[in-house]
Amino acid sequence: MQGKRNSTMDIVKAIGIISIVMGHCCYSIMIPALNVSVGEFVYSYHLMVFFFVAGFFYKREYHEHPEQYIGKRLLKLGGMLFLYNTVFTLLHNTLVSLKMISSTEHYSISKMISCIVQSLLMKYTEELLGACWFLPMFFIGTALFAIAFSKAEKSKKPEYWHKIICILFAAVALYANSLELTWEYWIQTSILAVPIMYIGYFAKQKWDKLDKGITWYGTILSAAVILGILNRMPGSIELSVNQILHPVLFYPVTLLGIYFCIGLAKILGKNPYTEKFFSLVGKESFHIMALHFLGFKIVDRIYSSVYGITDAEKIGKFPHSDYGLHISYVIAGVLIPLCLITLLRKVQKYGHFVKKM
Repeated sequence: MQGKRNSTMDIVKAIGIISIVMGHCCYSIMIPALNVSVGEFVYSYHLMVFFFVAGFFYKREYHEHPEQYIGKRLLKLGGMLFLYNTVFTLLHNTLVSLKMISSTEHYSISKMISCIVQSLLMKYTEELLGACWFLPMFFIGTALFAIAFSKAEKSKKPEYWHKIICILFAAVALYANSLELTWEYWIQTSILAVPIMYIGYFAKQKWDKLDKGITWYGTILSAAVILGILNRMPGSIELSVNQILHPVLFYPVTLLGIYFCIGLAKILGKNPYTEKFFSLVGKESFHIMALHFLGFKIVDRIYSSVYGITDAEKIGKFPHSDYGLHISYVIAGVLIPLCLITLLRKVQKYGHFVKKM
């Protein structure tokens, strides 16, 4: 049962990352009969599901030494951002020559060193890593949760303090985001995510009961309610620019979106083939996040070559050219990163095998 639940949460992450990819290449496509776009729908949940899953897998014993949990997160996320920013910095001039980015600047050695040094501060400098703004924000959110959780657990009334902390984080974050305050590393969004991690953690404690309440018809209903709210309300959720729809509606809509993702994950998990594929996508979700814009531009480069398009501005347009290849972008945005990271893992495994010979 535990393994099944783990598989479900991996698929939830897969739905989250596929939704991010769709949001970046299909945002303006309108859903039939509704005044709601694909992007507006997926943006209602696509980032916060990762915090829910992080909270779901958070272990109570971490509270004794939260610095260890935070350190592991920093090494993983910071290391990933440093690695990708370094690789894309070194490839920058090649990407300019291939017209795969909008920039026409060729980097000097000193410029490359400067970009690589900036990534040590969890800052990306390369256009195709635009989605990586999420990584430092995610790290800070999980770190804040670990610290808050530890403080509450070490108090005399942990249950009481967990509730108070959760409410305080929500209040501060909703206020900051409603005023469109922007802090370094999107800290205002990290604070907004702490209550979602709390919900994920406590959902795990009562999962046997909660899981039974997540049904196929509930999945459809949750999507319908989100679409209905988005159809009636002005604005939408776009966390990278502090849009939260409405202070009263943000958390209810987000939780409905998480319910939708879990329900859809359970449906996909019933077939062994879809379960295996989407579980893999979920496990590699952060790599897909970093590389899916590259997938878009590979599609653009191939299309431009086939149809003889030479306009550098048109080919290099970010995040993708206006070729109307929405389905191709979604497929390439997921499968190209997945194939690349799978190939690298196989090479790494082969390297270990050779060393043992």
